[in-house]
Amino acid sequence: MEGGQEGLYASNLAKKLAAAPADEMPPLMETAALKPKLFRALFDTFHGDTVTKAKLRQRASDLNVHPEKLELAVDTYIATLLTADLAAVDDDRVTHKSAAHINAQESSETEPNNNDTGGLLPDTNGTSPQVDIPLLDDTPHSSRARAQVNISISIDSTMDSEKLQKQLELLKKYGAI
Repeated sequence: MEGGQEGLYASNLAKKLAAAPADEMPPLMETAALKPKLFRALFDTFHGDTVTKAKLRQRASDLNVHPEKLELAVDTYIATLLTADLAAVDDDRVTHKSAAHINAQESSETEPNNNDTGGLLPDTNGTSPQVDIPLLDDTPHSSRARAQVNISISIDSTMDSEKLQKQLELLKKYGAI
């Protein structure tokens, strides 16, 4: 998304993703997944490596992710990489593809990246949970503009109820629900 107080609109990358045929999707998904500064920094640190989620949380903390949002940031990062086929998960271990093996191409377009910390990209069953919760603690709350937030949550019996509870508490804290 781009824009500001005057309104929001789809970025050029979002438009390309919406219109691309299936065979052109992988490099666009990789580009989208690595667009947020936080996700790019995490991937640049661990590409080609297998690390634990704890190691990802530690690095995210080093990148100034708010301590209360570390779990959400790492879970969102992993879900995004899985969607873009940039990683595989085995229990608590995340195996990142090597940067040499990805198709991501740097966009020649100039797109703002302000506090872009990554929402969830559509998952494999086509649902798109979109939650705009700032993950980085680098801007005073008073300067943030209010935006309308659309939330779609799919709940099934395999979900971890404690994680769901924490996420709902964060949504309430930020006035999203």
